[in-house]
Amino acid sequence: MAVSEEECSSIKSAPSSSSSSSSRYYLSKSVLRPSAVLQVLYAHLRSPSSNDVVFGKETSIELVVIDEDGNVQTVCDQPVFGIIKDLAVLPWNDKFRARRPQTQGKDLLVALSDSGKLSLLTFCIEMNRFFPITHVQLSNPGNIRDLPGRMLAVDSR
Repeated sequence: MAVSEEECSSIKSAPSSSSSSSSRYYLSKSVLRPSAVLQVLYAHLRSPSSNDVVFGKETSIELVVIDEDGNVQTVCDQPVFGIIKDLAVLPWNDKFRARRPQTQGKDLLVALSDSGKLSLLTFCIEMNRFFPITHVQLSNPGNIRDLPGRMLAVDSR
């Protein structure tokens, strides 16, 4: 909340019980989270039976669930360092043998960012956040259209 000059002058002229309280001014700032949803994905990220929806925003990934009444409940809203170019879901494949038991049966989230990296992410229920499994450098950092890593396509076979 910002204080206008009129409010400041009325505060200064108002009598107060202590002289030190009349010289104090407070300023409150708030930073807004990104609200524009650029990608929407459906996946089984928390467990093989969960029905999760991922909202990909410019600088954050939001994991939500939709209850029986159609209400959207946020499970996790995680900011990321950089700008997300594209998101995709890598579905669980029975032929694939995971080295990590915590990813068994769960889908993976694949992300491309302006850093030029392809990242495979899994959701950790205990920490309530996304964790990277691996990063692959595809191109130099930046948002140049000619470089690989601009758009993402996943083949689950």
